[in-house]
Amino acid sequence: NPGPFSGVRYFSLGENRWHDAASWPPPAARDTTWFLQSEGRANSRFGDGRLAPDAPAGPEDLFNYDPEVPVAAPGGNHGGSASFGPHDLAAQQQGINLLVYTAPPIPPDTAAPVAYAGDPRVILHVRSSAPATAFVARLSRVTREGRAIFLTLGAAQVTAADAPAGVTVEIALDPIAFTLAPGESLRLDIASSAFPLLIRHPNSGIDPASLSSPAAFTRALQIVYHDPARPSRLILPCVSA
Repeated sequence: NPGPFSGVRYFSLGENRWHDAASWPPPAARDTTWFLQSEGRANSRFGDGRLAPDAPAGPEDLFNYDPEVPVAAPGGNHGGSASFGPHDLAAQQQGINLLVYTAPPIPPDTAAPVAYAGDPRVILHVRSSAPATAFVARLSRVTREGRAIFLTLGAAQVTAADAPAGVTVEIALDPIAFTLAPGESLRLDIASSAFPLLIRHPNSGIDPASLSSPAAFTRALQIVYHDPARPSRLILPCVSA
């Protein structure tokens, strides 16, 4: 009798398999960095936003955040409630009110899949026309058929967002474990809402939780920089050898 297991047990999406580890994150996890790149047109999955392992590149990307027309939560909005699970975000990622960055797919002739497990985070260099706002990052797994299966998200409120030099914000994503098969790829989208899962930020100094009327909502122009001096990036723990 080996005795009770004294570590963690986690489920890897995509691979659909349970794993045991001595701790969380798994001891084998090593951070990988994916930099945001574009030619300034990363709006929607039909734009030119890219995730690259080498370096940031390109001018800044812009999108408009209107709290009255928010990006929906990963499962959509069903009678004012959020739906959870591995939803396909591909339809949502057609909108121009978010930025979309996709990594190259794993080569189809690759023998082994790539496994990730741990606590991802996104570091953004941003600026806004609003003095206070929010940014939301969502990670998805793009299948060979083009589905963007939701994996995890995180959000952060930003103050002094209209500073001339911009601000740096770190967004902690929920813990996740998943596996990419050959032909699949990573995708990161950036918005300022995930309604109704997350409360809508009004783009003002008003606490979103104390907002009494939609009349307090204002629109904001959001800017995400990813040049060498402001390397916006995704940091993702990998457990593959």
